[in-house]
Amino acid sequence: SAVSSPAYPLVTIHGSNFGSQQEDLFWASYSKNGTSAELRCSPFVWVSSAEVTCQFSLDFTYVDGDLIHFKINVGSQNSSAFSPVFLVYSSVPTYTMVSPSTGPPQASLIITITGTGFGGSINDIAVDYQTNTGGAGIPCASIAWYSLFAVGCELQPGGVELGDHASFQVTTLGVSGGYSSKFFAPSLPPIVQSAYPVAVAVSSSFIVTIIGLYLGFQQGDITAIHFRESGVVGIEYECSSFTFISTTNLACTCSNCMPVPTPFQTIEFLPVVGGLNATNYSLPLVTFKNTPVISQIIYSIGPA
Repeated sequence: SAVSSPAYPLVTIHGSNFGSQQEDLFWASYSKNGTSAELRCSPFVWVSSAEVTCQFSLDFTYVDGDLIHFKINVGSQNSSAFSPVFLVYSSVPTYTMVSPSTGPPQASLIITITGTGFGGSINDIAVDYQTNTGGAGIPCASIAWYSLFAVGCELQPGGVELGDHASFQVTTLGVSGGYSSKFFAPSLPPIVQSAYPVAVAVSSSFIVTIIGLYLGFQQGDITAIHFRESGVVGIEYECSSFTFISTTNLACTCSNCMPVPTPFQTIEFLPVVGGLNATNYSLPLVTFKNTPVISQIIYSIGPA
């Protein structure tokens, strides 16, 4: 295995049969992302028969997510293959999103934090969260390390209450990224209040904006948007795609996702946000109407 301080290109390589002294070590080398370009460690230092250090070249460049492999030559014998990889990661964690960012206020909910700089193993990280009520950070009930780019935080019993929200902090090898601007906020089930436009052309394809409350905080919060003919139970359709616009607006795009409706047929919507269904289908919101057709214009010319 190989581990490193992210702030300094010096790697400690662990293994076996590394010789009994510095003179037994002919060279140590490394390559990036499986390429054939092999670079020599300079310097390389024998520590023990199970440990060697490798200094990267100062002009060797690498970024988050690069995979570095190592090889050691002892007594003219190469290690059989490049070593298990060393995962390069930045020293300061940064955040992209949390998922889910909304949902039911429940205990033991696991929030996934994505970003970068989250270390090479669960031993590298600590994760805590802070509510908008302030105070000290609250350690996660448990944490999970998924990759350099994702970790999980299980909320403490009691979770986060309605009206509060939780911001998360990842600390990698003692370096904190600070509390994120991305947060989890418990929510009530979504409520649909209206839609726009209220009338669309008779067609199996349409775009409608749904207006309401508790419609999430980001695209990933929207699981689905169902709709049906008003009052018809048991036959549902789903928007072909949906777009998060704001916490009060969602767009539903239907591209041949239902049979061609009849004139004056109405439809109602039921969004699923953060795993929560709207309590009921909305009132009839959208009516299909025939498209106006102009066939003739009659006019006369005469005195004003």
